[in-house]
Amino acid sequence: MWFGMFKSKFTWPSEHDDVVRRNFEKRGSVKMTQLMQDVRKNLDERPNWIKEPEWTQMKAYWESSSFKEKSEINKRNHAALAGASLHTGGSVPHRLHWKRMMEEKGTNPSLADFYCRTHRKEDHSWVGTLAKSAYEKYEQRKSELSLQSSTFPLGDNDEGQQSMPSELDIWVKSVGGNEEGEEDFWS
Repeated sequence: MWFGMFKSKFTWPSEHDDVVRRNFEKRGSVKMTQLMQDVRKNLDERPNWIKEPEWTQMKAYWESSSFKEKSEINKRNHAALAGASLHTGGSVPHRLHWKRMMEEKGTNPSLADFYCRTHRKEDHSWVGTLAKSAYEKYEQRKSELSLQSSTFPLGDNDEGQQSMPSELDIWVKSVGGNEEGEEDFWS
């Protein structure tokens, strides 16, 4: 319905129909979410763009215990994300950031460089305390292992000693730990 009205007022090449519709629906969805959030702030006033029967139904739902319980759960979940490790990549996939860094440097970026690029702001401050803490744990563990480097010979070793763990292994152990049943080469 709304897209039909939009299409009647604007024109574009027909080969772009799918892209235009997806863009219209995405933007419309965001705008409608914002509008409904604003409407819920004052349930005493019905907006002129919502008809009375629909308003009565929406208002009853928003005032129901079911909605209020869900809302409280969502508020707690949202608050729990306050310390989450956010990133600065926006909608650009991490693999594309990795590819761009490879093109800039001419080689694969280190895990630390990649993490800094995707978790620091333009002023080089961290996006949050969790991001900073994760990086510091990784760097600390990497430093500890470097000091012990004499026990980690390069390459394969027939004497049964393990080589220095990869950056990824150090990262996982520093900030994530290992899954149950996985061999733990740190013990």
